[in-house]
Amino acid sequence: MQNVLGAAIALIASLVGILAVVYLQSGASADNKAARAQHEAIALAAGIKQIYAGSNAFSNSLPSPGGGTGGNCLLVNAGLAPGEMLAGGCNLVSPWAGAVTVYGRWNGVPSTVDVRFSSVPLAVCVNLVRTAAYATCAGAVCAQGGMTAAQAQANCTAGGTVDLVYD
Repeated sequence: MQNVLGAAIALIASLVGILAVVYLQSGASADNKAARAQHEAIALAAGIKQIYAGSNAFSNSLPSPGGGTGGNCLLVNAGLAPGEMLAGGCNLVSPWAGAVTVYGRWNGVPSTVDVRFSSVPLAVCVNLVRTAAYATCAGAVCAQGGMTAAQAQANCTAGGTVDLVYD
């Protein structure tokens, strides 16, 4: 009887330990996903700029936000899209499995590359926006040069879109 009781206590302790690890990693997971998304967005923007060899003409060649697959096909066909983002054809996906689309935008001078992430979880949005030089959330400016977590949370909506904008 004591062996069975001891085994049951050991099993319960193991389960509590596993749950603690899962709980702790869920908080780190949002940070990791945001960091990975930022890294991938920078790679995508750099890829567009590489294709156009430093010219600002790319904004006139890529659709504006909301227009098709944007620069995804250019990046995929040139082999410049990060491998973990590839989802078949010209489709790119984020670390949380939302759609990613690359656009060009002409804001006078200079042109910018926008990387749009869809279906962004709230915790990931907060982390993305806090460190972004410039971003829009659901079409409205939500970041200009970093902000506090409270400011970022006020600008994010769970499941919304976030565009990271690069000069």
